[in-house]
Amino acid sequence: MSNTEDTVQSMIGAALHADAPADIIAEIEAALGSEDRWVLNACILSIGHMARRFKTYPADLKARVWLAARTSAHADVLAGTLGDAESDIATFKAEAV
Repeated sequence: MSNTEDTVQSMIGAALHADAPADIIAEIEAALGSEDRWVLNACILSIGHMARRFKTYPADLKARVWLAARTSAHADVLAGTLGDAESDIATFKAEAV
């Protein structure tokens, strides 16, 4: 597997199965400097999963992930994932912390 695949699998695995938001946050923080579209996509999805599972999300981290996605070379393809994560936040009434 490539580094990208390992990173994405680790991040999504944490987002789906972690016992606490801190584990997901650590995965996102470790990956956030990447310009890879799949890694950025996984960062966005992880915040959506956190909102669904824990009814909360870190506002500062969300802002940094959204900025990275919107200013990346892949902004156009990431827009749909951003919309899905925003929908998760609204649907599950997740609170910013």
